[in-house]
Amino acid sequence: QKETPPATPTTTTPLPPLDTITSFYVMADAPYTDNERYNLMPRHIEELDDDVEFLVHLGDLSWAKVDKCREGAYDEASTIMKKSRIPTFILPGDNDINDCNSMTHGEEMWTKYFASFDKRYNHSMNVTRWGKLNESFSF
Repeated sequence: QKETPPATPTTTTPLPPLDTITSFYVMADAPYTDNERYNLMPRHIEELDDDVEFLVHLGDLSWAKVDKCREGAYDEASTIMKKSRIPTFILPGDNDINDCNSMTHGEEMWTKYFASFDKRYNHSMNVTRWGKLNESFSF
């Protein structure tokens, strides 16, 4: 006979104390469209509660197929992300670098607009960076 799992999960280990829990936001793959760029993303960033420690954008801040890795797309996305009131870390996605006609151009644009983005904020996180563009991080 198969045993049916309980309707409510049981916990065998206690939850960690609240002062050891890290709360953060994660987003990715936006803004791709003009509606996302001029309406949804700015509103979303503005409405984020600042009761978390940081925000991570996992990349693809534009859609290379449509935006063609034009500098204006990086600038527009950077302007939106700068409105975040909480420390923001940005990783490059394939649309930000790899999918550009020139990866060198994508790297230059990503570095100019998003590298070490969190340094705009006064935070106490001890950040370690690595990678060709110092794009990867830990704390």
